[in-house]
Amino acid sequence: MKRITLKFIPGVFLAVIFLLSSCTSAYKVTKSEGTMVAIDSTWDVNPDAEAVALLAPYKAKVDSIMYRVVGTAEMSMDKGAPESLLSNLVADVLRNAAAQVLGKPADMGLINMGGLRNVLTEGPITTENEILPFENSLCVLTMKGVYLKELFNNIAVRHGEGISGVQLLITKDGKLLQGTVGGRPIEDDQLYTIATID
Repeated sequence: MKRITLKFIPGVFLAVIFLLSSCTSAYKVTKSEGTMVAIDSTWDVNPDAEAVALLAPYKAKVDSIMYRVVGTAEMSMDKGAPESLLSNLVADVLRNAAAQVLGKPADMGLINMGGLRNVLTEGPITTENEILPFENSLCVLTMKGVYLKELFNNIAVRHGEGISGVQLLITKDGKLLQGTVGGRPIEDDQLYTIATID
């Protein structure tokens, strides 16, 4: 048995060397170039007819959802710091939406400016107006007043949140002078509910 094994070792060794040497390429990369390709309406000039036909039923379904009018805006609203009509509107909506969970609106609604990705323009509002384009869920938090004061201090420093149900008195340099919830001073041991997004 040992003699047969020894006879095959040189053959196997040569086969491995042959395979490894045959895998190398005679070609070498000497230069590589690239350019940016803008993905915009330029590509819509000559659409692929087969792809358009394939997507047509899906587009019709999506369009029927996206362009359905769900309300009317009496004025245009944009986000802005330290607060804006749009950010406070979204915070109001979140605060009132918490009634589905709590049975009443939350004590406070809160939205960060980074989550708002579009403006609300005057006129019909459709689902296409993706102000919050991410798949966010309503999140209701409960915290003691002592921690809520810390949250208010952070909001004061950042100068850029939408809030509802709260009144904050903040200096221009970001110092919190006073914060109230529902028109009353915050009590350290009282529990407060905050509606926001996850």
